[in-house]
Amino acid sequence: MRSLRKIAALFGVLFVTFTPLLFSSPAQADVQVGLTQDVYRYDPSSTPERQAYTLCSTGIVSDINWDVGGGVVAGCQEDFVLIHWYGYITLPVDGDVVFQSYADDGFYMTIGENVVIDNWWLKGCWGTQGTAKFEAGVSQKIDIWWYEYGGGACNYLYYNDPTTGLTLTNPNMFTTEPVVPVIPPSLNAPINIQTSVVETNVTVTWDTPQDTGTAIERYALFWTYDDLAGWAVAVTENTFTLTGLPENKEIKIWLRSDNDTIPVYSPNTEIVLVTTGTIYVPPPPPPPVDPPVDPPVEPPVDPEPVDPEPVKPEPPVIEPPVVEPPIVEPPVATPEEKLEELTDIVPSELTEEQVEQLQEAAYEVLETAEEGSPEYEEALDALFIAAQADDIEVPEELAAVPVLGNLAVGLTDAVNFVGNVGADMSPKTREAAEKQVIVSVVAVGAAVQAAAGAATSAAAAASSSSPSRRK
Repeated sequence: MRSLRKIAALFGVLFVTFTPLLFSSPAQADVQVGLTQDVYRYDPSSTPERQAYTLCSTGIVSDINWDVGGGVVAGCQEDFVLIHWYGYITLPVDGDVVFQSYADDGFYMTIGENVVIDNWWLKGCWGTQGTAKFEAGVSQKIDIWWYEYGGGACNYLYYNDPTTGLTLTNPNMFTTEPVVPVIPPSLNAPINIQTSVVETNVTVTWDTPQDTGTAIERYALFWTYDDLAGWAVAVTENTFTLTGLPENKEIKIWLRSDNDTIPVYSPNTEIVLVTTGTIYVPPPPPPPVDPPVDPPVEPPVDPEPVDPEPVKPEPPVIEPPVVEPPIVEPPVATPEEKLEELTDIVPSELTEEQVEQLQEAAYEVLETAEEGSPEYEEALDALFIAAQADDIEVPEELAAVPVLGNLAVGLTDAVNFVGNVGADMSPKTREAAEKQVIVSVVAVGAAVQAAAGAATSAAAAASSSSPSRRK
């Protein structure tokens, strides 16, 4: 035992127990703490193999660290004892873990499928180190063989604790069955934080985080500014409006998910910065204005009589004389000018009024002009044009009727001749000529009267179109 303490002192080892707090969890209540221990006697003719021999005892032990000197080992006998420990080991650390063995005599240990320490020979209470990889809270299978051949007997197993250094293993590290990893309750922080500002009020909204299996009882909303300690409020909804904040100030806002029953709290969200605005203060209303008060009415005072100033007579207004513009009578055309103007018109286009004007102008010229003069001849031409404008035309349908058509055309030519007669005569001689022609026309009309009766039906259609004269 003294030699063991000296060796431990060389490694700076303290003989302390491993704190059970690291492994106390509800899941461990379902498994047996410790390792299964099978104790065998073997033939002293040679060192034993790692196999079953004559069974001395079996059971579950909570501790594999002891030193019995030369006494009875594991309640079986003093020498030639073989012990097999097996079960599971669970550590609260991640990564590579160093183990140190002190054993008299042989010691052999595997963790998982890997050999960690192999000191299977006769020796005093010492040994070597080995390394095994661990994941915190995850159980790994452990298998240990130890034997005592003669003399003193001891067995100590250390591991390198991250906080205390090389430390003696503790019974709470070992179980007969693997420990179900206990996932501690946790909460996720709120996500997608949004803010909106109205004057000095800030409305904060957020989304519920991913479910972890632990209920969120409320949210803690924190805010601060100017490096003050800040404030917090418990909110059961996913929105809250902060009021009464200072104007034009940068506000820091963050949140947390809470479960006060367990209690469990999520990490804080990142800080969101928002700047408040200015409070609008409407201008005060104008002061009330008293209604105007009419001044007192003084009784009228008769003015003192004032001599009127003499009125100066205004100068008379002289209207300018109104000058009427002279009336200019249009020049009266002479008969010769009228003849010259009307004879330029095509006879068939003359109106009755123009025919009368042409005849009157021609008669005036003939009364004063010398017979045979150019004026006299021009007047005769005008009368001939007027006579042509008054001619009767026989419709084509009537002219096409046999016998009757010829008679109608001849009669019409005779009538037109009466109208045209004297076109080249003086007024006196024209009257006598007209009478002779009329007698001839009457005779011709009587001659054709009988022929017209025979052709009445044929001429009826043609006579529906009356002879046309230009108006």
